[in-house]
Amino acid sequence: MEGKCHREMSMPPGDPIPLSVWLACLSIGVGLGGTLMQFLMTG
Repeated sequence: MEGKCHREMSMPPGDPIPLSVWLACLSIGVGLGGTLMQFLMTG
């Protein structure tokens, strides 16, 4: 999933990214970031 996300993000500007793919990548990033922040806060 992460590999696909990276490939979609690195596409040229002329090739629009599907909103669903963008939202999926965003949610994954937010989830990982939130988990990392929580780990740092409690640790």
